[in-house]
Amino acid sequence: MLEMPNVRLRRRERITCNEEERIRRGYQIQVSYAFPPGGSGVRLQEADFLVREQPVLQLVYAPATTIAYINRGWRTHMEGFLVDVTGGELLSDSSEDRASAAGRSGAAATQSQNLERLKLWVREYRNAPVLTYSRF
Repeated sequence: MLEMPNVRLRRRERITCNEEERIRRGYQIQVSYAFPPGGSGVRLQEADFLVREQPVLQLVYAPATTIAYINRGWRTHMEGFLVDVTGGELLSDSSEDRASAAGRSGAAATQSQNLERLKLWVREYRNAPVLTYSRF
């Protein structure tokens, strides 16, 4: 996985045709969270919801929770994104096809050795309520 720590997001009112294409194709996004470590001084607040004295729901509120968004790639393609790890450039799948063809012909073999398929991820810190359903 390749962390992208300097990424900033902002909402846009209008989208371009490239963004429409990305939305149509769709990404595989995985969201994970981790509560702050126990010794950090941050206290979790917990509440249980009971029905007939049986726990039904549990609510945990955690300030400063780490939330990670992992982009696993396009839904219809191989998992991950093609990255030139030497230059840090994201490449299209057609670039991978050209690099592998060049490698088979003996040309530009050194360039294709620097390509890796990676998952991209970013993290942020938010106050997070987590609701968990309990079965009877």
